[in-house]
Amino acid sequence: MRILSIDGGGVRGIASLVFLSELDRWLKLRYSKSIQDCFDIFVGTSTGALISVALVYLDMSPEQILATFYSRDRMLAIMPSLSWYSFMRYYFTPMYDGVEKRKLIEQYLPEGPMNGLFDAKHIRKKVLLTTYNIQQRAPKIYDSSVAGESLREIVDAATSPPVYFPSVLVGGQYEADGGLFANSPAIIGATEGLVTCPTAFQILSVGTGRSNTGNYSANFSGGLFGWLRNNLVDILLGAPQSFHNELLQLIMGDRFLRVNSALKSDSFEVSYTLDDTSEHNIDQLTRMGRYWFDLYRPKLEAFFDRELLGAKTEMVKFGPFASPRPAPSAPSIYPSAFTFTLE
Repeated sequence: MRILSIDGGGVRGIASLVFLSELDRWLKLRYSKSIQDCFDIFVGTSTGALISVALVYLDMSPEQILATFYSRDRMLAIMPSLSWYSFMRYYFTPMYDGVEKRKLIEQYLPEGPMNGLFDAKHIRKKVLLTTYNIQQRAPKIYDSSVAGESLREIVDAATSPPVYFPSVLVGGQYEADGGLFANSPAIIGATEGLVTCPTAFQILSVGTGRSNTGNYSANFSGGLFGWLRNNLVDILLGAPQSFHNELLQLIMGDRFLRVNSALKSDSFEVSYTLDDTSEHNIDQLTRMGRYWFDLYRPKLEAFFDRELLGAKTEMVKFGPFASPRPAPSAPSIYPSAFTFTLE
């Protein structure tokens, strides 16, 4: 069983999609299989949630997702340039109203409950999406096999990071971007793997770039503005993400492959913000995504060539080899939308 996990990161999801486009082409050439053929579970946070849904529910290739959801015109409509006056006003309201984002979701995503929209082609796939319930102060995980809430509402909420977009009503509760607790959702995929196929699963975790900006010093002890100047939000989101991925690498070894890099290198320099839609930044994101594929290609070959044995599950041909795979009747570990409760 293989799991694809895609991080949150706003516009930086372009790099993830460029990498996945290169991977998709390579899989078709090497194994005559698409990305959808080679993974059983798709886990996404924020921009990764939208990509996961487009891959499975819309059966789009990564290249089609780029053209449909991540063209510069689309992104400028959703996140228009801000004047200084507007920027000051957004101390009290979200930076963007989310209207154009909602229109795009309604234009392309099917209407109906998340668990009732699969066609026969992808009936065996599973999608896990993250949101954060603001009223209950609780992380939520939506499982496509059981979640009866509206797919459109879930994706709208999943792609609404605080400050950038307003929260969204899902089933009568206000929810926001799941990046508040799992910007890198690989740990959620690992939990699903441990329950459904404990001895034979792999995870490919695709990032959106790691910030290396700021004037940090060994004895930094600034106040609020000092921390904000040194990317406090990025630190708060990145610290648990780094810990989770290091932990998975330690536990799973080469069955866990993390694709990511710093935002700045000799070949590219990507903005750390989530909403830089400039032509220059999009070009740099494209360069970073291609760099990832070239960098990780040897590991990708090992990842897709290997066979995992030992799981007591149905053997099904998928992807480039016969791999253990849970039977379609395997119960979900998440009752509808799984909500963590606070002690």
